[in-house]
Amino acid sequence: MYDLVKEYIACLLCLEMVCKDGHYQAKGVDFRQLHELFDTIIEGVDDAPLSDMRDNIQEIFFLGRGKDAMSGKEMLEIASKWMKAPATTNEELVKNVKECLECALDTLAKILQEDISQGENDLFGNQGRELQHRLGFLNRTLA
Repeated sequence: MYDLVKEYIACLLCLEMVCKDGHYQAKGVDFRQLHELFDTIIEGVDDAPLSDMRDNIQEIFFLGRGKDAMSGKEMLEIASKWMKAPATTNEELVKNVKECLECALDTLAKILQEDISQGENDLFGNQGRELQHRLGFLNRTLA
């Protein structure tokens, strides 16, 4: 269970890093739209930044259970397995972001199947709603 939650936190970090790559590497006539889209995914559609989502899990799940929070090094090590070579086109940038979002949602679905407290269920459920909102925003923006 703890490994699954650590994987989820790493997915969120990977998502943020891939969005930052897209933020800086988008180009052409779609630059501004993609630049702002990636910022929206990082900061949240409803003002729930990815960094705050990671922080809430550290405090509520790990510390709330009397466990040590993940170190930055540990997050980076796990997240690095999802990082890809830098995208060379806007389409690849968007594809990478979408894959990270889907990875986070898939991992979150597994966590919600575990035996967790009501407060933890609320935490992860709310984050799932936020991530699904971001995925929908991404899909509609690019439709």
